[in-house]
Formats: sequence, C-alpha cells, structure tokens
Amino acid sequence: MNLTPYAAPGIGGIKYIVNINNFDSDVSEIVAKVCHESGTSIEELYTRSRKGKTPICRYLVWHVLKKKHPRIPGRTLGKVFGNYDHSTVHTGIKLIGILKENKNYKDFIFSVERSFLPN
Repeated sequence: MNLTPYAAPGIGGIKYIVNINNFDSDVSEIVAKVCHESGTSIEELYTRSRKGKTPICRYLVWHVLKKKHPRIPGRTLGKVFGNYDHSTVHTGIKLIGILKENKNYKDFIFSVERSFLPN
C-alpha cells in the first residue's frame, strides 16, 4: 500500500491518502470518458458553467472519483474543477445518486461507472 502525505487545506496536520499518485491519471481518464459519452468538451467541464449537461458531467466525474478515491476530500475535487467548495461537490455527488433513477440519465451514468468502478 502506497501512503503519500497530503496536506488537506483548512483541516490542519497531514492526512495520508492511499494511491494519490494515481489520482491525476484517473482524473484524465474519467474526464475523457465522460466527455466522449456526453459530447461535452473537456474545456467546458473545467469551467463554472451551469448550462446544459456540463454540470451533470462534472458531478459524474466527482462521483466516480469519490468512489474510486474515497479518502480524497471534496474540497480537493472542487479545486480541480474550477475552485468549487466541498458542499457543492457533495451536492453534485448526491444529485448523481438521484439521477441514477431517471431513465434519461441512467444508461449514461452506469456506462461511465462500469468503466471505472468494480462491480
């Protein structure tokens, strides 16, 4: 197990996160998959846009990253995608859970999850 020190801002002290070295490559892969599946541009995903499917795609990336790296704080996920705070990340992840029940989003969400999360 690879433990890499990570200073979580505002928490105080050093937090240890497992496999943080894989985080950057996971972000790239998940963003590419979500953008490919949705037709959203990568640049658009990193903006603060709330139009169209951009926020849903951003929330899905947060959802998959949080499932794959549960010890990474929401604040860190938010900083990667346009300086969002932890509560916005948490709300977005919660919304993906709700959208899994919606027939319009269900296949899209499960397609991305199947690519990155174990059954």
